[in-house]
Amino acid sequence: MNKRHILIATDSYNGKLATANGICVQHIAEEFLKHDYNVDVLCYRHKNEKSYEETKKIRLYRIRVNLVHYFRFAYESGQNRLIREISKLLMVTLNRIQTLICIHWFPMRAPFFSRRYAREMKKLYKKNNYGMIISSYCPFEAAYAGWRTKKEFGATVCLYSLDSLSNFSGNKFFLTEESQKEKGRRWEKVFFDAYDCVLQMKCHQVYYEGDVYNKYKNKFKYVDFPHITDHQKENKHYNNYLLMYVGSIRTSYFTQVIDLLEPFISDKYLLEIYGGNTSADLGIERSKLMKINLSLKGRVDHDKLIQIEEEAGCFLSMGNYGSSSNFVPSKIFEYISTGKKMIHFYKNPNDSCLPYLKNYKACCLVNVDDNKDKSIKIIEDFLKSEVGIIPSEEIKKVYLVNTPEYTYSIINEYLNKTYDISMT
Repeated sequence: MNKRHILIATDSYNGKLATANGICVQHIAEEFLKHDYNVDVLCYRHKNEKSYEETKKIRLYRIRVNLVHYFRFAYESGQNRLIREISKLLMVTLNRIQTLICIHWFPMRAPFFSRRYAREMKKLYKKNNYGMIISSYCPFEAAYAGWRTKKEFGATVCLYSLDSLSNFSGNKFFLTEESQKEKGRRWEKVFFDAYDCVLQMKCHQVYYEGDVYNKYKNKFKYVDFPHITDHQKENKHYNNYLLMYVGSIRTSYFTQVIDLLEPFISDKYLLEIYGGNTSADLGIERSKLMKINLSLKGRVDHDKLIQIEEEAGCFLSMGNYGSSSNFVPSKIFEYISTGKKMIHFYKNPNDSCLPYLKNYKACCLVNVDDNKDKSIKIIEDFLKSEVGIIPSEEIKKVYLVNTPEYTYSIINEYLNKTYDISMT
């Protein structure tokens, strides 16, 4: 019997520039591989990468990106400060021009790139006759391509909605928040009508269980970030004095976090920050940076980052500030997978991370608006505490829906109902 064959479409899949969504897709792709599927991935092509290669028995088909993504990659991965700043300026300028020109079709901002992505997907489908195509959102291009492939060939398609097209807060790109949501809902109708199955994130479940989406309730399945994996090692030697933060610095209260950590990182603790951040992104005066043990480590391959995380004694995370934001940073689940200590700083009492982290007994929750001296004492006691590494088996019991196996089982259940039909 032939192996089942699937295609998963995303943006930056692996390497230094892998996105949070791309890492989610990687976990799912590797889970399907464990269950004897043939797995292809359609993703972005970065500088010096091949259009096609096989890695971990997964076939990667990479598509050349447009100029906005090209300058974004140059900004996020560059070493020269001037080139990075120029790249960022060009990225932002081109993105705004594209948005203004295509404002009627927002959040589509690159119609030619979307069509090129769709052409590549349709070419692969014609060649391989996949049992299912799983398109992640973001990027928009992958969701668009899945819709077009379904429309032209009747392919079985699943929308892996890692972000929401309409459930977000904040206004940008010349549009009010409500206008953006309305345009997002228009695309949702197009996609939800066409896709056979739609995986929504649990953080958006209340929103998508609203009456306006009653028509699609039979299509919706709720999953969560699939980052609870077993990458603990028997050799549990690590540096108690190494604090680690992974990801972009986007919160408006990072300076408050540093104020609380200063007594520790001015002494024997070291804070390493991994991601595409510059000293300017931190919002901290240079004179202060000179006095603390803070090191910007830049971007590294995700597989290498997993190895680096084995050395950390404690991880740091920061919650979202927007009062209506349901977004959950996926990296908190990667931290949880290690079973190690974590300090989570938050400002919003309705922070979407809190329900998850309250169930993680190795986590210390710190509201940055609480009394400063009291919070510093809480952090000190926590860092000194003898909190052992939580075993993977215990973590998986608590966070079952955050394992790749859980999302795989949801998709596989649907495939079991349709695959035999598609092969006849």
